[in-house]
Amino acid sequence: MLSTEGRRRLAAGGMFILPLFLVKATSVMLGGAGPVETQAATTEDAPIGTTQVIAGPKSNEEAQILAAEHITSLENQPFGVSPMYYETHGQVESTEIEHPEEDPPPQFKIRGILSASAGNTALIDGKPYRVGDELADSGWRITEIDGVARSVTIKDSKTGRTETRTVQ
Repeated sequence: MLSTEGRRRLAAGGMFILPLFLVKATSVMLGGAGPVETQAATTEDAPIGTTQVIAGPKSNEEAQILAAEHITSLENQPFGVSPMYYETHGQVESTEIEHPEEDPPPQFKIRGILSASAGNTALIDGKPYRVGDELADSGWRITEIDGVARSVTIKDSKTGRTETRTVQ
């Protein structure tokens, strides 16, 4: 009598071996390893009452020659050698896009944000600023003061570029 551990090992081994055995037994019953000997060829319809013999290449060298001839015949078709073929039409010229020089945003430190019923106020470099104020005659205006995120959004009046900075 086998122990529980012995039965468990026997069942695990059987689950591994059984599929291999079934594949091998099916192969033997079907009479070979598969369609290794078969070959395909194109034919024309034979006249009724006659027998047409289909002969494939006799050697690998003959098969390679037939394949090369087939590839050569495909080169003259209108779609090119391959469906993935892409014909280039001339050289692509490199063009450079000129970017207008942008003024760097002013350097400043946000020390704090005060929230009040009249609106938020940001303490920037020790001076109070509100939405719409210009930062130290730099051309940058304050567009938003967010008390929750503790951030200030500024916008360049010349280019329209915006930046958001947080309390440092």
